Amino acid sequence: MNTKQALEELAKHLQKHHKFYFDPDFQEELVQLLADLTGHEHKFFALLEKQFAFVASLNRQVNLADSNEILKHGDNPPIYSLHLQQNNFNIRFLMCFSEEGIPCFLCAFYERSGKRKTDYTKRAETAKERFLRRKEPQSWNFKTEKR
Repeated sequence: MNTKQALEELAKHLQKHHKFYFDPDFQEELVQLLADLTGHEHKFFALLEKQFAFVASLNRQVNLADSNEILKHGDNPPIYSLHLQQNNFNIRFLMCFSEEGIPCFLCAFYERSGKRKTDYTKRAETAKERFLRRKEPQSWNFKTEKR
């Protein structure tokens, strides 16, 4: 799948979930991650859709699905970590739910192995900052040309 096709596919998946909030920096991180998944995009999109379905159906109990979890930082609202893993990638999304119950996707990054490398403290701080600056849900608008 070339970059333009991958970005168009990503847009399709995100637009399908128009009631979710995707932070602009999350969107950029997701585009960067997608660029590194050449040849594995279909697996990624299948897991992405699976996680979005978990969020839509389980809402604040999404931590009960797969290896998702609530981070233990005493955050209010709690920060959830969603896991997208296959043999060729290991990606985490950090997200919260707004007061109105809107899923807010805040950070996307590769998870590295090892205790020190899986410390989410800095990422959780970034997620909190992004959550506080969020706006209403917005459509996924970007150019599908290569950046």
